[in-house]
Amino acid sequence: MIVFRIPKSFTSPQFLRISFFFFSCFLLIFPKGGVKLGSIPITWGYLFLGLTSLTLISRDLFKISKMHFYAFILLLPFQMVSLMNFALNGIKSYGFAISFFISFFILPVIFFLILSEYLSKLDLQFFGKILKKGIFFLSVYGIFLFFYKIVTGKFFAIPLLTMNLGDSMGFEDKCISRGSISKLISTYNNGNIFGICILMLLPLYQYFEKNFFKRNITKLALVLTISRTVWIGLIIHEFIDLFFLQRKKISNYFKITIILFSIVFLIVFLLKSINVSLLFLFDLTLGSRINQFEAIVTSGLFAASPFYAITEIVYLGILNSFGYFGLLTFLIAITGPILLYKMQRKKDLFSKSVALGLGIYLIISLSDGAMQFIPVMAFYWFLASLLLGRQTAPAFCSDHAQNKKFYN
Repeated sequence: MIVFRIPKSFTSPQFLRISFFFFSCFLLIFPKGGVKLGSIPITWGYLFLGLTSLTLISRDLFKISKMHFYAFILLLPFQMVSLMNFALNGIKSYGFAISFFISFFILPVIFFLILSEYLSKLDLQFFGKILKKGIFFLSVYGIFLFFYKIVTGKFFAIPLLTMNLGDSMGFEDKCISRGSISKLISTYNNGNIFGICILMLLPLYQYFEKNFFKRNITKLALVLTISRTVWIGLIIHEFIDLFFLQRKKISNYFKITIILFSIVFLIVFLLKSINVSLLFLFDLTLGSRINQFEAIVTSGLFAASPFYAITEIVYLGILNSFGYFGLLTFLIAITGPILLYKMQRKKDLFSKSVALGLGIYLIISLSDGAMQFIPVMAFYWFLASLLLGRQTAPAFCSDHAQNKKFYN
C-alpha cells in the first residue's frame, strides 16, 4: 500500500457510511437530479461524490492498494494521448470535453486512488442492501412511469430530483420515442442509459437478490426500454450467468431455452403492440449509426480534427476522436481492470459477478455505450475499483509507516 501523511478531517466510520449511502442513492436512484451551468449538467450524485472525495483526501493516511495503482497507471497513456489531441487539434464541443475529462481523469482518481482503501474494505452487506432496494425501486418506478405515459400521454417528473432543473423542454429532446409510445426511462430520462447502467449492475444485483419475482421485475424493465442494445446485453447476461456463474447442469440448457423464448416473445409482443415492424430488429443502418464505420477508413495513427464527442459505438468514437494509437491506449485503459483481475486468479462468485458486469458493458459498447452520459462511467470505474479492491489488507497503518509502502 502507498501511504501519504496528510492533515486530519472528518473520517469517522459513521461519517463515511452516511456519505457512501447518500452518494450511492444519488448516483444510482436519482442520477439526473441537479441543475445546469449553461449546457453542462451539475448533478447531485457527482457533486456529492466530489465533496466526499475532497473530505477523504484530508484523512491522516492516504492509502492506495497495489492493484488500484496499477489500474490507474494503465490509464495514463490514454490520458496523455487525449490531452495531446486537445492541445494540438482543439475542442469543438466544450460540454462533451468536460464530460470526457470527468470520465477519464477525475472519476478514475476518485475510485482508484482516493476511495481505494474504503472500497477495499467495503461492507458488502450494507452495499448489497442499497443495491437491491435501489435497483428494485428503479425497476418498479420505471414500469409505473412507462404505463403512466401510455395512459396520460405525459411523463411524471420531479425537478431537481428525477430530472435536471435546466431541462426546460422536459423529455421532448431525449430521443426516447419508439413508435407510438416512449421507452422505459425510470429516473435516468433515457432508456438506453438506464438499460446500460442496470446491465452493468445486474450480475451483482442477482448475487445479492435471491427473490425470483424481484429479479424478473428488473428484467421486465430492461425489456421495456425498447432498446436493441439493452436486449442484446440482457440475453448475453442470461447466457453467461447460467453457463459460467452457476454450476454447470444439464437443466441449464432447458433454462436458457425457456429464458430466451420468454425474452423473444416479450420483445415480439411489445413491438406488435406499438405497431413497430419486426424489421426493426434487423435494421441495416444500425439505428443510423452505420456512418460511424467511416472512421475505420478515414482515421490515421493520430487524430487530426478537433474533439467533438465519443459517439454511440464507443470504439469507433474513440478511433474517430483520437486515431488508431488512441484506440490502442483506450483499450489498454478500459480493459486494464479486467486483465489485472485475471492475474489475481480470483474465483469467488462476487468477483465473477463484478467482472461480468464490466464485460457486458465492453460488449454492448460495440452498439451503444453512452460513454459520455451521466452516470455510465461512474458505474464502470466503481465496479472496476470494487473488482480489484476485494483483497486482504491491513486494517490500519502505523504512524511510523513509510511514505510509500505496497501491499499485495
